[in-house]
Amino acid sequence: MAAPFIKRYISNDASFKDIVEDFGFLVDKIKNSGFEYDLQIRDGSFNLYYKGNSISFISYDGRKKKYSVTIPEKFVDDRMIQRFKPVLNSNNYQVFSIEKNQLHPLF
Repeated sequence: MAAPFIKRYISNDASFKDIVEDFGFLVDKIKNSGFEYDLQIRDGSFNLYYKGNSISFISYDGRKKKYSVTIPEKFVDDRMIQRFKPVLNSNNYQVFSIEKNQLHPLF
């Protein structure tokens, strides 16, 4: 049996194009931060890190054109909860369902 491996790519071309377009601002933010931010693709989703801490897990539903953004509670403030209305609060994480026009204000 082959050893499991992490797929470090987005396999759906249409989803990949949407993600690149929707998160272009984040690439600039990562570069301008001196790479204190980091983006890692894992099995069709991705994690955003700040100084080595995972600050969000992001997955994309291409059919609904929405992102599921899971953020540890320690990185979520009351203003974020009021503005983006989490759809789930589970195991010390807040989960937000976000449309592309809400991404830049969230990050």
